[in-house]
Amino acid sequence: MDINPGVPQYGQRTDAALKDAETFVEYLINPEFSSQSRLMDEGNEEGLVLPVITPRYLPTCSLDLLKGLGDIATRHRCHVQSHVSESLDVMEEVERQYPGRRDLDLFHDAGLLTRNTILAHGVHLNDN
Repeated sequence: MDINPGVPQYGQRTDAALKDAETFVEYLINPEFSSQSRLMDEGNEEGLVLPVITPRYLPTCSLDLLKGLGDIATRHRCHVQSHVSESLDVMEEVERQYPGRRDLDLFHDAGLLTRNTILAHGVHLNDN
């Protein structure tokens, strides 16, 4: 969360949030982390512990943060998880913050929609 944090002590500067995310991912994919050294095998299918990029509540993430997280997910073949179109209130907040855009547009443009993405809720999706 680098903008509008609901709990200020959890907010971070964009560069610090991205550095922490990448440090965590690199820690988990380091073969020395596990005696089995199979955490991030080819295709991510057989890993015992896999890092997951989790943009927290879209209105608390800047476009720079989302794009940086998308870059980390791409470079390290990480899974991505988040919530999408879960309530009208959140959708209105996204519209206020990013006029004419929906959360799925933002995830897509940031490189966060991949075959390894899991999105919860999706209550208010549309055909666009």
